[in-house]
Amino acid sequence: LGSIYDAAQGDTDLMSMDGDTITGLKQLDFKSEIGRGDYVRVGHPTEGETFRIRSTGDFNKGYVPLAPIEDETATASLTYLSLQHATYEIQTFSIYSNNATKNLTAGDDSASGYRLKFDKETTFVSTAGGDEGCLVWDGSVEAVEKELEYLPNIDDVIVTREMIFEDQTNRKGGVGDYIKHDGTGRGWKYYVTFVGDQVRGNVPQLEVVDVGEDGCFNGAAETQNGGLEKDEYSYKRFANYDYATVQTSMVPIYKLQTSADIAYDATALDVKAAVESLTLACNVDVERGEYGYGYAWTVTFTNTHDSELTTFSPLLPMLPNDRDMEAAVTPGVTIVPQQQVVVDTPVTGIPYYVQVQAVNAMGSGTARMSSPISLQPAPQKPSSPATAWVDVVSNTELLVQWEAPHHNGGEAVTHYKVEWDTSPDFDSGDKGTPLGVQTVAANELSSIVDTQAISVSIEDGAYLGGTFTVNFDGQTTKQLPYDVSAVAMEEALEELCTIYDVSVSRSMSCSIAPGKDQCDDAEGFTWLVTFLSLQYPGDQHTRDTSWMQPVDKHRLSINGEHLLSCDDAALTTCHRNKETTVATASTQETQSFVCSSTSTFTFTFMNLISGVITPGIALQGDGLDGTSLEEILNDMESVNAGATAWEAGIGQPHRHQFQVSASSDAPLGPERWMTVNGKNVTKLLCDGETISITFNTLNGDQPQMSHSIGGSTTYLDEEVKGVTQPVVGRLPYSIVLDEEISDADDYYVRVAAFNTHGCGDAK
Repeated sequence: LGSIYDAAQGDTDLMSMDGDTITGLKQLDFKSEIGRGDYVRVGHPTEGETFRIRSTGDFNKGYVPLAPIEDETATASLTYLSLQHATYEIQTFSIYSNNATKNLTAGDDSASGYRLKFDKETTFVSTAGGDEGCLVWDGSVEAVEKELEYLPNIDDVIVTREMIFEDQTNRKGGVGDYIKHDGTGRGWKYYVTFVGDQVRGNVPQLEVVDVGEDGCFNGAAETQNGGLEKDEYSYKRFANYDYATVQTSMVPIYKLQTSADIAYDATALDVKAAVESLTLACNVDVERGEYGYGYAWTVTFTNTHDSELTTFSPLLPMLPNDRDMEAAVTPGVTIVPQQQVVVDTPVTGIPYYVQVQAVNAMGSGTARMSSPISLQPAPQKPSSPATAWVDVVSNTELLVQWEAPHHNGGEAVTHYKVEWDTSPDFDSGDKGTPLGVQTVAANELSSIVDTQAISVSIEDGAYLGGTFTVNFDGQTTKQLPYDVSAVAMEEALEELCTIYDVSVSRSMSCSIAPGKDQCDDAEGFTWLVTFLSLQYPGDQHTRDTSWMQPVDKHRLSINGEHLLSCDDAALTTCHRNKETTVATASTQETQSFVCSSTSTFTFTFMNLISGVITPGIALQGDGLDGTSLEEILNDMESVNAGATAWEAGIGQPHRHQFQVSASSDAPLGPERWMTVNGKNVTKLLCDGETISITFNTLNGDQPQMSHSIGGSTTYLDEEVKGVTQPVVGRLPYSIVLDEEISDADDYYVRVAAFNTHGCGDAK
């Protein structure tokens, strides 16, 4: 988020600033990034202290109130755990002559002294400059450092110094010299850098005290002339001193990775999408059940980051923010960490007992027996298939694909039963049975691994340079050189926690430009990525399963922000411009039409008709009032057929892109803006503008959409042809349903696994 300025142990309200004391400081307003109840970490992104933003006190530009994790209404304060990551505070103190013609007598000739005061403590050990605690005015940095570290409130400092020369306008200081131009004479300036854990952050100002008094020597005054300074010695009468803070401590503050708002009744897939939007989480599986008057979600982290990578960040506990929950009785969200271990039971028919002990550096704690105390393992029915999907193949065909269950019940799965019906109760057939049933043997595997291509290129006549990144399922590679080898690309992808194993090949786009050395001066590169092993295999085109997920088309994408266009083959003169291009092999279909009628009209797509569209409505659906062109198109079942039905999650507003998006080629002006539910959106004027409709979630080439005005029907133009990835993946088991299938009905499909002990639950 930025930096905290002048933070000290015990601070309960932080001052948010950035910059430094040399170039200038500016206040930062975090309110656009975080809100009350949100979580921040001070000092270090993983090892710092975690706080919440307090629900009381000023929270505005420049001020951040802290609360403990457990209670956002309470007050929390910084400790050294945060401040040990702060920048060092640096203070100075100087002792010098107040007369350019009179230098202070060197300490070797006359041990004149002073003390240093830090907060309520004063130096008390050294006697080099007088009584206890008195330092010689020009003493060594080692002596000053040692004396300061004797103080109970300082554990570690670093001291350096530089000489102050008398005012000589034409003189240049040597290394370590400090020139004053104010008519003063020689002296020393000491720099004290506070580096210990006890003195991190904002610390009290170091002060110079007792200069030539209170037991500290004043020249030879204590031994000569009855207490008066001898003429040949100069100290107190000519001594000036000052002190200041020259570098104020700053400590970084981080926002914990935070999901979008989650509805109180969010589906399991909503919560999965919300957690996976946090890059620290990798992949999760989620199950939802009822809990009291609410719901409980079990989140299982199926992948974690490789701890041996330099980019590793540990998976820390999730924390809730229930500030926006509402209920007649106080609502709340509780997150409970769980550990689950599958225990092998090689012998059936006998009871097994389990106990659990916590272990730390001091040893093992008291064991707790399981509840129930024992269980006798026996073969079970298999669990439901891990995944099941259904896709429309044609107006009379459905493709069903699924994975084996996570647990086979102790016996091998023998076969699967696929049932389909027009009723969710699966009772539309004879005597209340499903409309259709097919059986698939467990050995009838038909898995297809997904393959995608990514490419970088440049316009003819220029040379490609720079770097790019590749993203897969929310995780991003390190920066890769524009011509990264297939082997290095493979290694980078397999470092991502969402990928187990890939195969990569690379091809070059050779240049035919005059003067180019053909393939030695390649115009671009294409990498073909085959996904051999993933947590979630099959088709890697993103399925629209939740309001909370982004619509990312294929899960593999490329970012060429740091690619360069170079003027020479040696890549010595390079710059960023629009000459570089990145792409994936798959593209989304875009169709367009010219809208030039003031009459109402409808669209038809896959034989289904949209709602009535009236010119003057909103083009985009950001206002979420149900009347925009995007929302009307998204309500067509043929458009959202690839999406999961969201029976639950009714409290969850739309948060992702629509499954189709609309845009206009008309220049924006005041007449084209309108406000819907507080959102500024573009208006559909139909004044001759070309409207482009992009299918964000449907994969590949799509049938032409038509629009009808009065009795006239016109097909839209195919602006961009939809293309699938080179190989569309498929789950290990699949079947095409083509019996009793009609495009006049909705269909429900379920799949169940069998072993010798019976049928498991259906998915």
